[in-house]
Amino acid sequence: PPPPSSSSPSSDVRIAEVLKLADQFGIPSLKALCECAAAHRMCKNSISLWISVSLMIRASILAEECARFLSFLPRKQYSRILRAIPILKADQAIKRQFERAIAGFRRSRDAGGAHGSGGGREDSGNSFPDQKAAVGAGAGRDANVTGRRQRRRRRGSGRRQPQPQPQP
Repeated sequence: PPPPSSSSPSSDVRIAEVLKLADQFGIPSLKALCECAAAHRMCKNSISLWISVSLMIRASILAEECARFLSFLPRKQYSRILRAIPILKADQAIKRQFERAIAGFRRSRDAGGAHGSGGGREDSGNSFPDQKAAVGAGAGRDANVTGRRQRRRRRGSGRRQPQPQPQP
């Protein structure tokens, strides 16, 4: 058997299944762990799987990582990959969203001169904030947790601070 660090199709499918179950049963820590594992295992052979899964369960972090990965490929190659994904064939709006995210990652990388480090989620914002058109069972559960966290950071904790009482 291949070593655990290599990206084999069967282990990718197992991670995708666990990710779907984590979403279905509402286990955000396991879902985040699986998204992270998927992002680290991403390759040309598995990118279609990860895009499909990210859209099915509204995993915006995984969708962003897929867009970041595709941004390193030539346009012809990533366009061919996107055209082959059934969910994106059916919904051109989501496909355009992916293409905009890919272009954003390319612009931020080119502007900073870095090769993927530094540019990205911090510079481009959350490219997939709510994925309203995503499909799949249990898709609405915690789809926008990351977006809410980012908005809270921008405007403070979101909790009201007690106002000092005027002294007579």
